[in-house]
Amino acid sequence: MHSPSSDFGVASKRLSRALEEFRIGGLETNATLLREVVEHGDFVGGGIYTRWLDDNIAELAVPREVIGSSGGARASVGAAIDRRDPLAALNYYREGESTRSKDADVKNIEGPPGTNALRAPLQGTVTEVLVEEGDSVLRGQRLFVMSALKMEHIVEAEEAGVIRKIMVAVDDIVSEDHPLAFVEPSATDAAIEESEEEIDLDYVRPSLQALFDRRELLLDKNRPAAVERRHSKNRRTVRENIDMLIDSDTWIEYGSLAYAGVSPRLTEEEVIAKTPADGLVAGIGSVNGVYFDENRARTMFISYRPHDGARERTFRASHLPLRGSGRPLIRHPWA
Repeated sequence: MHSPSSDFGVASKRLSRALEEFRIGGLETNATLLREVVEHGDFVGGGIYTRWLDDNIAELAVPREVIGSSGGARASVGAAIDRRDPLAALNYYREGESTRSKDADVKNIEGPPGTNALRAPLQGTVTEVLVEEGDSVLRGQRLFVMSALKMEHIVEAEEAGVIRKIMVAVDDIVSEDHPLAFVEPSATDAAIEESEEEIDLDYVRPSLQALFDRRELLLDKNRPAAVERRHSKNRRTVRENIDMLIDSDTWIEYGSLAYAGVSPRLTEEEVIAKTPADGLVAGIGSVNGVYFDENRARTMFISYRPHDGARERTFRASHLPLRGSGRPLIRHPWA
């Protein structure tokens, strides 16, 4: 973030405002945590150090309401932190007397008479609850799915029985050993029969196929009207320029899934189709790799053509030295 003022605090405020106005859909971000950092007095006053974030994470993590209580249908999960901040979930139980007391309370939570606790194997977020109260389950049956360190962990029934009480819900952050459910064991400890399932190696899950479809919208072959308008002015498309410059199979593009702000006149699908990458094509490729080593041939390409009808910006291709310094390898402007 840039500010013409010599006061670093002014730049910090501008960055905080930018984070406040930042919007991204489809996934969670740590924008909330970043705002807490840039608004903190230590950051504004230049008093941060290498382990500053670790030492202050408990203060920076934004509390959220603890759902339920130990006497209600769902017990407190014991972690009143901002679920959008991945660091908060990992560090909440790291230090402090209050943390140790919370862990002790977790182990003392009791369920209905005659039931055994199915406890969380690790600290993490509950992402799926696969059973309901009153369901009969078999030993080895999948009951919950938890997420920690960007990995999924399946929690299976340790014994056959009946689910008498479920203690968590989706998106709850729980500590290790927190009861996920209480199970009344059955007389016969029947287990799930394991069977080998044939895996279709050609199967593409819907979410991945949606990604492939979005990427296809960027290609010239799927945008014939836009390509024809470009050719009618005796100009090449951006991707045609890139294909002429870079070595084969070296192009790596960044930011291609962005698109312009949704217009009240267009649906989101129409905006995605009409404003691929929001007019910006950027990436890294190799130029003249047969004549230069890998570092010298590596080149960054940026082309920006606003969708509001403004004049197209100059297309640049500049050398990106990985070490040392060097003059631009190529600098070709197109009007």
